[in-house]
Amino acid sequence: MYPFLETILQKDAQMPLLERHIERLKQTCRVHQLCLPDLTAIFDQLHEIRGTSATEKVRLFYGNGIFKIESQPYHIRSIRKLKLITNENLRYPFKSVRREVLEQLQKKPENTMRYSSFKKTFTDTSYANVACWDGATWWTPKEPLLKGVRRAALLEEGRIQEARIGPGDLFGIQK
Repeated sequence: MYPFLETILQKDAQMPLLERHIERLKQTCRVHQLCLPDLTAIFDQLHEIRGTSATEKVRLFYGNGIFKIESQPYHIRSIRKLKLITNENLRYPFKSVRREVLEQLQKKPENTMRYSSFKKTFTDTSYANVACWDGATWWTPKEPLLKGVRRAALLEEGRIQEARIGPGDLFGIQK
């Protein structure tokens, strides 16, 4: 019913990347030929959530002209390990509730990032886009599985740079 979603950070009653999430929602609807949900109603419901001062993970589920919003307290995950997976056929260009393609690859111990994907070059993880610090520059994979809104903002600000990152390049990464 709601095949797509946006996960929006709300902190101190602000949603700093909301416009980018709405643009991705519009693009997804355009590509999949879906009727756009009522944006005024979405903004009204999001405005009600903004009344709280807690840090929240707001999930905007949407489909063909419909939407649903949920929020829950946001907790930063403690990640201690990355498991590298090679999968030439993995595709996840739209943020979807159907994550079977990602979940099939996940056989993880607790506190381990689900996986990092390679398609000849490093792509990203099943949970988030990544940035790698080499001591001078933050690098992010040129071809991520999903182009995240925070990643896009950091690229636009010049705080991270895109690069093709091969398996051998990871040895020079400090963070």
